[in-house]
Amino acid sequence: MSCWLTRDVRKRITEARNAGLGPHRWPEGCRGAERAWLVFVGPSPGGQNGERDERGFDVPFRDEVFWEPVKDWSGGFRASMRPLVEQITGLPFHQSGRTFAVANFDYVKNPDAGEVGLEKMSEGIPAVLRVLRETRPRVIVPMEARSTALLIAGLVNRLGAQLKHRFVSRRILISPASGRKHPGLNIWKVESDRANLLTGSYVVQLPQHPARIYGRKYALRVGKAVHRAVGVG
Repeated sequence: MSCWLTRDVRKRITEARNAGLGPHRWPEGCRGAERAWLVFVGPSPGGQNGERDERGFDVPFRDEVFWEPVKDWSGGFRASMRPLVEQITGLPFHQSGRTFAVANFDYVKNPDAGEVGLEKMSEGIPAVLRVLRETRPRVIVPMEARSTALLIAGLVNRLGAQLKHRFVSRRILISPASGRKHPGLNIWKVESDRANLLTGSYVVQLPQHPARIYGRKYALRVGKAVHRAVGVG
């Protein structure tokens, strides 16, 4: 595990405990810690049908474990989110569960995030960027390829971010039985942005959507790979 990375998470936990909880609400479909160190960006399956309420829906919390994804969401999330969060942060869930959030480009009832329309996702770029500006996370994890593309476009075109990309070629085992492996991870470091809110943050695309990771050991391998990719700086 990376010492600097886990120290950074602990620092954020302390900052969050000492900060006052703001009066703001997040857009519908965005949930989790007010000062999240780690933000997953979707769509994630579930949600409401119809138009998202941009006036604010969920109140972020300051010092509570975000249990909902691991207790109430779909089977894939219940299997994968806890090990992903623990491995990426390097801390057990009673600590790391206080440091993450989920922000969705779209929020509709659909069991397959891949079926969520790209046009509707594009309309959610302001909502996701709003959560990122307010949380100022160190690690941003888009859950699938389209989320990565929209996020990168939003960071560059709307926040004026300068990104440095690298590919981490270490392969991630999917299944010991089949021997199949993911080729590696794409990672971007935010070198700068106009308001200096996300400078020094990292974007790492997951090789598989958490809703489709049904094995804890598989999730552990993915989380460790993300931790290593960020930990080298």
